[in-house]
Amino acid sequence: IKYAGGEVSSGEQNSGLGLYATQSLAPNDIVIQVPTKLTLSVESPTDYNTVMERELFETNPKAYRNAPWWAALSIQLNYYDKINPINEAAGGGGGNDGNSVTMKPWMDSLPRVYDTPIHWSESTLAELQYRPMTEAVALQRRLWKRQYDALAAASPTAFASRVSYDDFVWGCETARSRAFSGAYSGSAFNPVPYATVGACVAAYLGLGMGTVEQAANGAALVVCGSILKDFVLPKLLK
Repeated sequence: IKYAGGEVSSGEQNSGLGLYATQSLAPNDIVIQVPTKLTLSVESPTDYNTVMERELFETNPKAYRNAPWWAALSIQLNYYDKINPINEAAGGGGGNDGNSVTMKPWMDSLPRVYDTPIHWSESTLAELQYRPMTEAVALQRRLWKRQYDALAAASPTAFASRVSYDDFVWGCETARSRAFSGAYSGSAFNPVPYATVGACVAAYLGLGMGTVEQAANGAALVVCGSILKDFVLPKLLK
């Protein structure tokens, strides 16, 4: 992590921990940079962490690929916390091969227990006298248990024998409190498909293979399909 014109500090005695400027900052100045290779990431719909697939879901890789982002992050967190702290994909040293980094210092800094409503007793929830909260907690419990059971059934030996349901819940809570799901989690905008469509349209018209209307209809179909695939579906399937 690189800082430019700022530092992590508690400031005054009664202030909380935060990022404080150490110099004057202009609009659009970069204050902090976090290398992508040092982050835990679950990208949808096609990218996935191959280490998790190989080590925990080799017999059924689709179980990991198709898991919701928070469940996949829970799997990653539990893998680095309880099975192997070395992140092979990170690079930058720290591992045995010099091309990986250990996640242990960061994992050790994470809370081990959360006091979120999913852990509250039924009597405590009833004291809230707020039915939407009670229903939301019940739904979350069913969803997380169903997701864990599906993962455990897909990999009873490599996954379920090493990551308990309580471990999985801890990972989900950690992911939910320290990560986010963006509307689009794929790679940066790629102009190549659109440039290719333009070139094909030009060739189509130049060779007299059809009318302008036909070329426009075909180009519109391809462009709309690309937008749907790259921007709309990842948002719906996040």
